[in-house]
Amino acid sequence: MKGRSMRGAIALGAAALALAMAWPVTADAHRGGRAGYGMVSATSWYDPNKRITAPVRRRNGSWEVRLPGGTWLPCFGGCANTLRTEYLDFWMEQFQGGGHSR
Repeated sequence: MKGRSMRGAIALGAAALALAMAWPVTADAHRGGRAGYGMVSATSWYDPNKRITAPVRRRNGSWEVRLPGGTWLPCFGGCANTLRTEYLDFWMEQFQGGGHSR
């Protein structure tokens, strides 16, 4: 009987570990409907009224965010930061010399 309960405990522990490893680990990603997918929101540094929400996904061990045109970019400094610098504030940063570090 002890062997059976030990196997059950090991199976339960393995299932919990698998669930923990599949859980999104980025602080700025909201849980989506499918495993490895979610949503992220970003607000412009230059105009607080400019805000966007976009999908994120886990691919090949790293996170990517999708720009409104459909392009997926790897997240650097967090997916919200990537969305902000590559979409919301892209032209302001080009003209002002990139006031915020990436």
